[in-house]
Amino acid sequence: MNPLFLLAVATTSPAPACAYNYIDDTLGYAAEPNVTFEAAALGWFFKGELIQYRDGYYAKYGRPRPFAPFEIEPVGKKGNIPIFIETGLDADAPDIVYVMAKSAGCLFQTYKRQYNPMPPE
Repeated sequence: MNPLFLLAVATTSPAPACAYNYIDDTLGYAAEPNVTFEAAALGWFFKGELIQYRDGYYAKYGRPRPFAPFEIEPVGKKGNIPIFIETGLDADAPDIVYVMAKSAGCLFQTYKRQYNPMPPE
């Protein structure tokens, strides 16, 4: 078989979607995207507002990046949007947290801890 054909087939399949299960607080793969727990269309996300997790404030940092569900774990929420950290890290005061920007492609937005923020009004 032609190696170029194999490459074309591999690159045309859709990226997996991620789904957050609020009942058991887990993240997994899904057959279809689900916007319920996506932040991308919400005003605070679009405006780049700080988010609060525990006693820290976090600012949007960089562009969304993909994660496999086993690479991150939920640790809190902003409204109904879960906040994640990388699996195995200490959840008490992380320097980086993530929110699901888009379930299609499992894209998560990085938020970096701000040490002298102006709290939201």
